[in-house]
Amino acid sequence: LKHVRGGSEQEARVKAQGLAEVMRSEDRLSIRMKESMLSNVGMAIIAYLPRDRKYSALFTTANGRIEITGLPCTAVAGQTPNGRVKLDDVDADKGTVRTSNGKVLLKTAASEVHAHSSNGRVVLIPTSSEQHTRVRYDLTTSNGSVRIKSSADSDTGLDLDLKTTNGRIEIPDGYDLEYQ
Repeated sequence: LKHVRGGSEQEARVKAQGLAEVMRSEDRLSIRMKESMLSNVGMAIIAYLPRDRKYSALFTTANGRIEITGLPCTAVAGQTPNGRVKLDDVDADKGTVRTSNGKVLLKTAASEVHAHSSNGRVVLIPTSSEQHTRVRYDLTTSNGSVRIKSSADSDTGLDLDLKTTNGRIEIPDGYDLEYQ
């Protein structure tokens, strides 16, 4: 669904058709805003993808949030300079997310996740998966807290590397922790 303004409906339709480039092949889908439109136009992309396969997915934006929900992945990466990054119900072998000015929220089952925010908190809600019996999370922020929001009632082993410069690290009771 596109909302475009123009002097007439026809002018708005022509503008809308010229906003994005969609490229498809057997193993790749690419949706990007045309270079000439980058200075004064925003775009939201909602893609519904089949769940019967695993994706290698890269999401980038110049100035907005990234939300990925329910996507099975071999690898997932998201990067934005100004906005939050959210992985919700993402089952991935490996994930990397980065934002400079926003929150990172991870509700995911993954073998390995690296998450960084320069000016926002990083929150992890680990979910269990039969595929991942041991997982590693490397969570870093400069000006915010790092929080684990979950009870330790899963059989999945967690390797946590949590860092913050100006904030708290919060881990709920119930974890059998070993500090290094």
